[in-house]
Amino acid sequence: MTGARVERRLAAILAADVSNVDIPKAKRIEFRIGIHVGDIIIDDNDIFGDGVNIAARLEGIADPGGICISDDAHRQIRGKTVVEDIITALSRMTWLFVVARNSSFTYKGKAVDIKQVGRELGVRYVPEGSVRKAGNRVRITGQLIDAATGARPWRACARSTRTSGCRISKGYGRRAGLRI
Repeated sequence: MTGARVERRLAAILAADVSNVDIPKAKRIEFRIGIHVGDIIIDDNDIFGDGVNIAARLEGIADPGGICISDDAHRQIRGKTVVEDIITALSRMTWLFVVARNSSFTYKGKAVDIKQVGRELGVRYVPEGSVRKAGNRVRITGQLIDAATGARPWRACARSTRTSGCRISKGYGRRAGLRI
């Protein structure tokens, strides 16, 4: 299911939840939501697989009206947030052309030819990196690759506690822009 479809379904569920306000608690319908990232199999009008099974278990754990998110889904969301912080920091540099985050996310998790990505997006530099979590520690690695030559004019690694990760990701973008 695409992110847009998930957002539409969640919006519908939340809208239904708001309409429950005037209904006595004993008669309310309150949804439980379980969110997980994993493989699924789509067969006719049904879906199967570990991703579905884990999401269903998380749904059972959630409080009525609540949401329970797996660690895998949380890591994906956190990684996306870090990437957005870096893209935002880079886009503040008026002399640097930065494409919309949605354009760059189409390549996520795929083996790609950097030169092809540069041509398709019309950019000179392509960012690459990862966010890894171990306990309350976060490790962010990143590099900028020159799409024409494959050279790496900037690369860095930062470690922090989970609470200071946001400050690090914003600093990453500034340092990358200065290096260019």
